[in-house]
Amino acid sequence: MLFKLKKFPSIIFLTLLFLLSFSYFTQENRLSYRAFAQEKFDPLKPDDDDPFIPDSDRELSPFERSRIERFIVELDTQANGLLEEGMPDKAFLLWYRELRLRRELGVFEEIEGLSKVGKIAWDENRTLDARIIGERLDEIYLDETDDAEDNDTNIDPMLLNALGEAHRNLRNIDNGLKIYEELLSLYRSNNDDEKVKPTLEIVGELYLAKFDYDNAVFVYEELLKFAQDEGNSFEEVEVLNQLNYIYSQTLEPENGIITRKRLVERYQDNGNLDKIPILQIAIGDDYQLLEKYEEASVVYQEAFTLARDLDMLALAGDALKKLGELYVITGNQEFALDIYEELLKVEYQTYDYYNLMNTFDQIGQIHLELGNYSQSLDAFQKGLDIAHTFGQRVDYFIAQIEVVNEEINSAN
Repeated sequence: MLFKLKKFPSIIFLTLLFLLSFSYFTQENRLSYRAFAQEKFDPLKPDDDDPFIPDSDRELSPFERSRIERFIVELDTQANGLLEEGMPDKAFLLWYRELRLRRELGVFEEIEGLSKVGKIAWDENRTLDARIIGERLDEIYLDETDDAEDNDTNIDPMLLNALGEAHRNLRNIDNGLKIYEELLSLYRSNNDDEKVKPTLEIVGELYLAKFDYDNAVFVYEELLKFAQDEGNSFEEVEVLNQLNYIYSQTLEPENGIITRKRLVERYQDNGNLDKIPILQIAIGDDYQLLEKYEEASVVYQEAFTLARDLDMLALAGDALKKLGELYVITGNQEFALDIYEELLKVEYQTYDYYNLMNTFDQIGQIHLELGNYSQSLDAFQKGLDIAHTFGQRVDYFIAQIEVVNEEINSAN
């Protein structure tokens, strides 16, 4: 009996607390989500009617903090359940209450919650919720900036990191960049290279996400220097691949050649020969853009030879196709014919009949241009046979055959 008497007051207290919370929960669910969707009130504004928030403006006691921390776990669980049941509006009402309560716990706790709920808002394509959360993050950043200026200090780097991560979850790229660049500047001023590098990686990703290749290239060139200074060949290859992608988007052939040649060297060192032919083909394309046709020819031939030796016949065919087109462009039709004859062998091996049809077309056109009507007719006829199989380009090949026949008749 004594045991029951001792526990009785705490049971009363917990029961009252539950009733208060239930009453608030019921009242809150009467609030239409449409109300703040129409911007009639701010769902993140502190609510003095919440029984978990103390009346006076004072620090929370350890008990009050613990009580709120336990309750926001319950709110999150309920909100996730509602979301799974297809009731997202009700779920977000609970998450907004969680965020208001987190605000009482402190700025780090609030940012953690904003980051979590912001990601859910983005994943669920809830534009209004994402905007509301993003604006609150901006408010926090401005408040912390003002406090730092008033105290002639810098913002806590951990807080900047938390804000940056939250903006990344919201896909607020510009805001995230602003924060991470401030963080980067702070780390540089402190000569903290260990933190500069991972922050640069995030900045690089954000620049790529907004297709800002001009700024991204400076970031990845610096990351390349880090990798080279550390002798980390794995990271060096990763960064070179990013630069390879950037230069392919910006059409900077000179830088593209330099970067891809570096990658080829690294893959040769690491024994990853199968990654080289596609890079060599890209290098050849860059040389063509620079009108360095001799260099392009050499590298295409290297790509073909390596791809063939590695039994990478599709890439071997691509290299031959590029080489054949190059010889046609430069007026070396006889060389082009030799290349296309070699290409036919590869395409027969890979049963690539569609490209085989196109190669016969190329051969027929070159022979026609050279006045080799018999060979031209033979090539177009073979192309027509394949075209019938696919049901494509039949009329085209018939027309080409008629052109050749007319040339033959004119010659006679």
